[in-house]
Amino acid sequence: MAPPRRIDARLDVLGLFCPEPIGRLQLFTADRPAGQVIEVVGDDGGLQWDLPAWCLSHGHELIELQEEPGGIWRGWVRLTSRGESPESSPTRSD
Repeated sequence: MAPPRRIDARLDVLGLFCPEPIGRLQLFTADRPAGQVIEVVGDDGGLQWDLPAWCLSHGHELIELQEEPGGIWRGWVRLTSRGESPESSPTRSD
């Protein structure tokens, strides 16, 4: 799957390690509206498990998660309304 064409905001968590990347993501997304696409970039290998788990536990959609050369992880998350599951969200074309 390819990354989305539209990105509303980028969160750089390079150099931070668990639990900081997800904690920062939680704060970063707290007041953002549903539908926004957030790009998360970090070098903590735990992001490969933590980002999907965070999306699942908060009801957000993980669009894509990729490992790049040099141990960089890049993920794209579409925010949903609290309590709305990605399956019930309207389909969007990026």
